[in-house]
Amino acid sequence: PSLPAPERDFGKAIHAVLERLVDEHVEAQRVGPLSDARAVALFQEEWGRAGLRGASMFGEGIEVLRRFVAEEGVLDFQAVLAVEKPFELTFGASDATDAMPDTPPHPGFKVVGFIDRIDRIGPDAIRVVDYKTYRNPPSREEVDESLQLSLYALAVRHLYPWARHVELGFRMLRQGFPMMTTRTGAQLEAAERHFVAVGHAIEWEQDYAPSLTSLCGWCDYRASCDAYSEVVS
Repeated sequence: PSLPAPERDFGKAIHAVLERLVDEHVEAQRVGPLSDARAVALFQEEWGRAGLRGASMFGEGIEVLRRFVAEEGVLDFQAVLAVEKPFELTFGASDATDAMPDTPPHPGFKVVGFIDRIDRIGPDAIRVVDYKTYRNPPSREEVDESLQLSLYALAVRHLYPWARHVELGFRMLRQGFPMMTTRTGAQLEAAERHFVAVGHAIEWEQDYAPSLTSLCGWCDYRASCDAYSEVVS
């Protein structure tokens, strides 16, 4: 079972509400504002399902959702291309014809994921958004160099080859603003090479030593991690 992690569970609950809220709007083929009352009702459901506690955090969730609804304004269902769009990419695959000398063919490294939301913003333009409930927003440099966003850019290039212009970014839900960026062809090529290098590193790794990061508090295995326990103590 998952260990309690209020910030993680709060984020998952907000994500679930936004997914259902926008999905329902699209399925009903509505053009107009999202429902504030429906957002609150969905959050009440998700709050109980997630096992969250505390009036302060509950109130914060309501505030986040009401701000989101207000910021969306009039939403045309036709502008929403996808919500929680799944993708699957393979990097570094080679067969006998293109493998390097003395290097056997490789099936490549498969990466799967979901994109929170994809909107059409022009005839050949789309916007890719990842919802974030971080208390502290990332820096501009972190957004511009985010491997997550580079991966999404590669995914939408495959999913929507007609899209010549792609905006990418994080929507900072607690702060109420987006942090958008783009990627060049050279940046995407470098990201793809990086994913292949990481895949090989995982293949060759023997020890799998823990690596402490700011995400450790979200990890379900932190209770059995000696490195995490040492830092906490």
